[in-house]
Amino acid sequence: MDAFFDQEIAARYGRCGLPVPDPVNDSPQAFVSKCLAIDRSGRATDRCTSHLLERALDTGNVPVTFTLLKGLQWAMKRGSLERHDLEDQHGRTLLEGTLFYEKLSRDWCRLVLAARVFDIHSDSMPPLCRAAVLSRDAAALEALLEAGADPCVADDIMGHLPQALCAQSFCRAGREKMEALLQHPRVNPNQISGEGSLATTALHEAASGGKVELVDRLLRHDAIDRDVFCPTAWGSPLAAAVVQFLLKPNTPDTMARFLAEEGARLLIASAEGDPIDCGYDISRFQKLFGSSAIKAVAPERTRQLQAALDQGRKTRLRQAVHKGRRKSEYGTP
Repeated sequence: MDAFFDQEIAARYGRCGLPVPDPVNDSPQAFVSKCLAIDRSGRATDRCTSHLLERALDTGNVPVTFTLLKGLQWAMKRGSLERHDLEDQHGRTLLEGTLFYEKLSRDWCRLVLAARVFDIHSDSMPPLCRAAVLSRDAAALEALLEAGADPCVADDIMGHLPQALCAQSFCRAGREKMEALLQHPRVNPNQISGEGSLATTALHEAASGGKVELVDRLLRHDAIDRDVFCPTAWGSPLAAAVVQFLLKPNTPDTMARFLAEEGARLLIASAEGDPIDCGYDISRFQKLFGSSAIKAVAPERTRQLQAALDQGRKTRLRQAVHKGRRKSEYGTP
C-alpha cells in the first residue's frame, strides 16, 4: 500500500503544496477531503480522486477502495460532493469508462455501487446500456440491476435499450446478460428500441442475427409477443429472420424453421405501416415485400426456405396434437 501511494500520490500531487492523502493514518473523511482539495486547486496533472479510485480498483486494493468510497459517502451526505469531483481529466466518471465493465468482478461492482455516490440513471448512455455493450460477462449488468438501474430506460443518443443491445451480434455473453434482464420485474421484452429507421426489438435483433438460444429465452418470457410488430425491422421477428436468410447466402434456415415451430407468423408492413399476414407463403412474401433483391433470390434458395417453414409448421401441429392427447388421457396440459 505504501508503494502504491509513494509512487502515485507523492510524485503526482506532492508538488501542489497541499497535504498529501494518507490512506494508513487518515480517516475516510480526511483522506477524501485532501483528494478533493488537490482536484479543486487546479494544480494537479490529472484528477486525484478518480485516479486513485480507479487505481485502487484496478489493483484490487480493498482498504484504499473502501476508504475512498466511505469518504465519498461522507462528502455526499454533507452536500459537498459534485459530479465533477468524480470525473477524470476527460470529464468521465467511473461508470462512463471501461474499467468498471471490463475488469471488475461482480463483488467489486457491488462494492462500488453500494456506496451510492455514482448516478446510475442520469448519463446520456445509461450504465446498463454500457454494460450490455462493454462487459465481458454479466457481472456489471447484474450489479447495476441489483442497485436499482431501470432496464426500461433507453440511451439519449440512439434510443437503444439494454435488452436489444444484448441481442446484437457484437455483444459478449449476450445470453447471460439477457437472462438477467428478463428476470427483472419491470422489463418489457416487447419494448421498441432505437428511433426512426433503426427502431427494433430484442426479438427482432436476435431473430435476424440467428441467435436461436436468445430467441428461445425471449419466447419463454411470460409477457413476450412472438409476433411483436415493428415496420422498420421488416415486420414480425419471423419476417426479420426470412429477410436475413434471403439476403445473406450463408445464413442457415434454422431460425426461420424454429420460429415457425413456435407459432410465429410471417407479417410484413404495408405502405401505411399496417401488418400483412403472408401465411407462411414465401412467394407471397416476396411479392408483397417489394424489394428487387428479395425477388431476385435464386429459386432453390426460396424452395429451401419454404420447406423449412413448412417443416416448422408440421412440427408445431404434431406437438399440438400430442399435447391434446396428453390432456385428454392424463388431464394435464
